[in-house]
This record gives sequence, structure tokens and C-alpha cells, in this order.
Amino acid sequence: MEERRSQGLCYNYNEKFHPGHQKLCKHIFSLQVEPDSEDEEEEPKVAATISLLALTGIRKTQTMQLAVIINGVHLLALVDSGSTHNFVAAELVARVGLSLTPRTGLSVAVANGDHVTSGGICRATLISIDKEDFILDFLTIPLDGFDVVLGVQWLGSLGPITWDFHHRMMRFQRQGREIVWHGANPPGAGPHLHTAISEDHMGDLLEEFQTIFAEPQGLTPARSRDHHIYLLPDSGPVVASSHFADIRETLPFGRTIRAKEEYFQEQ
Repeated sequence: MEERRSQGLCYNYNEKFHPGHQKLCKHIFSLQVEPDSEDEEEEPKVAATISLLALTGIRKTQTMQLAVIINGVHLLALVDSGSTHNFVAAELVARVGLSLTPRTGLSVAVANGDHVTSGGICRATLISIDKEDFILDFLTIPLDGFDVVLGVQWLGSLGPITWDFHHRMMRFQRQGREIVWHGANPPGAGPHLHTAISEDHMGDLLEEFQTIFAEPQGLTPARSRDHHIYLLPDSGPVVASSHFADIRETLPFGRTIRAKEEYFQEQ
């Protein structure tokens, strides 16, 4: 820079600097900012499909239903190979204490051609099935009849599976062990587990009212009175006339009551 200045050269061109030279030396400088891949990266589209059976909660003999536990709450899950992803009832998110990542414009296709809007994704959710733990992602949608739907997203991670829909049984290998599950809650039986009580809460109730839920150890204790009729305040003893009084008033004094046989003889 000092060398060009000593020679009277322009800083940008190899020409002598003069007063009108600035018009030739104007540049447009642009700053190109590379977008942050983490901030600008769009979330991948989710092409999710759920079967009509899982959405409507129709229970059939051929369906495989499992009792599952999420955050200590017992729920009913449908194992459905007709659903691409795992789903959880939207009304259970707050009740069970799931962490929801909202997703706008997330639509789930139903097998009959309709679409259901999902509120978001519950990522890395711990679910226990017969003492087997899994960490799964769940899409939230309104469900009727089932609390959880386990789709191909989870079934594909189990490897080869042997099904027996007649006995509602599934068998697979996991970590070198053979896992055998039998279906729970046959069609038309069992409560809808949206109103389930967690084990911790049930334990608190049993401890608080242990005298009520304790098994009896013998006969009930003796009481000072077995039965008590509560009277109105300041009420006196009940005074009632004898039923013989009505008879004395009706019949003349000294009259003998004839037997019914005497009436029959007169006729």
C-alpha cells in the first residue's frame, strides 16, 4: 500500500491517480453469508399413515393389543402393521407427562383417504411392554378406543416376528432372548385406560386409607347397640291405643261374637 502511494498509483488500478479517477474506481462490494445449516435446515417431511381400525378403535378378535406402561401409567396399545408410524392419543400428552415437540402442518393420512392433523411429535419416549423397555417416537393424533398405536416404525426394529392371530400371540428374538407376548384385553372387555391411575397415585391412596382396604382379621367389634332409631329432638314416647279398643267401641258390651260355623248352619 505504501509503495503504491509513493508511486502515485491508484489503490485498485495500475494507473496514476488524478481527481477524476474516482469515477472509474467505484466498486460494489457484496457480502455473501452462508446460511447456518442447523438454523435454516428444514425439518424432513413425515409421510405417516394410520389404519382406519387404529383410528376408530374398533376391537376385533384378530387384533393384537398389548398392555404398556409410559411414565408409570398403564395404557392399552394396538399393534398395527397397517400404520406406518407410532401414535399416541393427543389427550394423553399432558396427563401422562410426555414432552411434545410441536409441528405445524403435520398431516396423517388415513387408510380411507381422509387426513388427520397431528399436533407434534413426542420424541425419545420410554415405553415398557412386559418388562421390555423401548425408546420410541410418537405422533400425536386423536384416537378413540386405544391409547397407543405401535406401527411398522416399531415393528421393523424387532426383526423377524412370528404371529399367531388365533391365539393373539407374537414371538421374536431380542438380545439373544426369545420374547413371547400374548394379547391383552379381548374385544369388548377391559376399561378405556384414558382414566387410568398411576401406580404411585394408587399406592398413596392405599396408604392413606389403609384401615379401609386392610383385610379383616376377624369378626366386627361389638357395639353398644345393634340398631338405633333416631327420633326428632324433644320428641316424647309414642302413645298408641290398643287394637282391642276399636273392637270394644264397635261391638255392644257383653255381645258374644258368633263363630262362622253358626252362620253356615243358619243358611
